[in-house]
Amino acid sequence: MTVPSGNSAVPTDHLGQADAIEGTGTLGERSLDPLGTSSDLLSLTNAIEDAGIERLKAARIATVIFDAMHQSVATKADVQACEASLRKEMRTGSASLRAQMHHEFVAVEQLRSTVQAMGNRVTLRLGSIVAAGVAIIVGAQLFLK
Repeated sequence: MTVPSGNSAVPTDHLGQADAIEGTGTLGERSLDPLGTSSDLLSLTNAIEDAGIERLKAARIATVIFDAMHQSVATKADVQACEASLRKEMRTGSASLRAQMHHEFVAVEQLRSTVQAMGNRVTLRLGSIVAAGVAIIVGAQLFLK
């Protein structure tokens, strides 16, 4: 069934309502999108019709194009779900990274205290060697006189 629309007929559904390409009904199983998809579909249909393709075929081509786009385009809900997933993953990764960094900082502090203790022991040993050397030199001078 068709309903006259200007110079051409517009396809209708089984209830006799004009399809979504005129913005007043449904197109196949699809319901109208309040965000303007039906007007976009109508614009595309009109552009195809202006290219010389009859109205019914232009409507079908426009519908196929929109169906293909809807299958490959992310919706706002898809983007929000992805964002939530990424935020959760970032929080988990951030917590893990903080734990690793804390562990590394503890290891660096332990290394620093070990190096400082070794430095103190080296200083004591060198001091002992210098003192023994001085004692040997002074003793040798007293003995040789």
